[in-house]
Order: sequence, then structure tokens, then C-alpha cells
Amino acid sequence: MQSISVSTTQASTRRHEFTAGLKAEIPLLLGVIPFGMIYGVVARGAGIPPAAAQAMSAIVFAGSAQFIPELRAMRKRIVDAAGADSFKGGPGGLYDLDFILGWLEARAGLPAAGRQLPERLAALGEAKLLAEDQGAELVGAAGLFRRVEHAIRVVEGRPRKWLPESDALRAAVERQMNIPELNDILRAQMRRVRVIFDSIFSD
Repeated sequence: MQSISVSTTQASTRRHEFTAGLKAEIPLLLGVIPFGMIYGVVARGAGIPPAAAQAMSAIVFAGSAQFIPELRAMRKRIVDAAGADSFKGGPGGLYDLDFILGWLEARAGLPAAGRQLPERLAALGEAKLLAEDQGAELVGAAGLFRRVEHAIRVVEGRPRKWLPESDALRAAVERQMNIPELNDILRAQMRRVRVIFDSIFSD
């Protein structure tokens, strides 16, 4: 009878310790959840199947020092797939902006849903995660990329990630935007965005 009582007490103690451990972990989840969310977005953006992304999440333990190289590697795969000329997937393109915003918002625990890019960048500036000049540069870049995307859709009748190869179509896009030498301006903007990306995702 006494052995049953002792084993019941031990089981109750173990259950209590387990429950107490779960409760003690709750504050840590506040820091872990944003990283899990950005990892999921980045993994899907890199074309990793959901099952593989979940498996990696379950078996790979990485701090931010290990996570940044992984993000850079994912971003490189997108660049390789899109090509350097893509104003979306290329280096310094629109996806660099997505990575920058997602990473900094996750680090600061800032919400992104339902907020426009200027508002999101302003919040990062207020949190001292982005310098004022960097924020202004990224707002300008996002505006340019969106205008290019819209002009291409108007001229070609479909969305594209690159400027048209045809001189006639490219000239039509430039006229639509009223920006001569658009390719040079776009490349210069992408180089400036890539400098910011590299400064944020330095190893």
C-alpha cells in the first residue's frame, strides 16, 4: 500500500514539475515566435516545401549568429533563380526589402500585418533598428520598384520581374514613367538597397 502511495506522489510531483516547466517557457516563446514566423516566410519564399521547412525547424537549432548566414543563403538562392537583372528577385531588388523588413520586425517583435511599407519603416526607425537615411532610401526604392512594375504591366499587359529586353518596349516603359535611362537609375537604386541589405545581414 505504501509503495502505491509513494509512486502516486512521485507521478504527481513529476507532473507538477513538467507543468511548471511549461509555464516557465512561456516568456521565451515571445522571442521565439517572431523568428519562427520569419523563418517560415523566408523558407517558403526560397521555395522550400512546407514539410521540409517544418522538419528543419524541428531539428535545427540556430541562434541569430547562425540564422543570418542561413537567411543570406536563402536570399542567394532566390537571386540565382531570378537572375541579377530582376528588380524583384535580383540583388538589391524588392525581395531584399522584404528580407530587411521581416528580419528587423521579427527582432523587435513589431507587427507587420495591415501596415504599409512607410509605416513599417517608420516603426523600425523609432525602434532604432534602421537609420533615418536608410529608411528614406528604402521608401524611395520601394516606390520606384512598384512604379516600374506598374509601367511594365501597362506596356506589356502582364506582370514581369525584369525590364523588357526589346528597346521599343523599354522605351515605352520609360515614357510611361517619364524617366529616361530607367535601367541605369534602377540599377543604381538596387546597388544602394544591396548596401543596406549587406550592412544588416553582415555575418
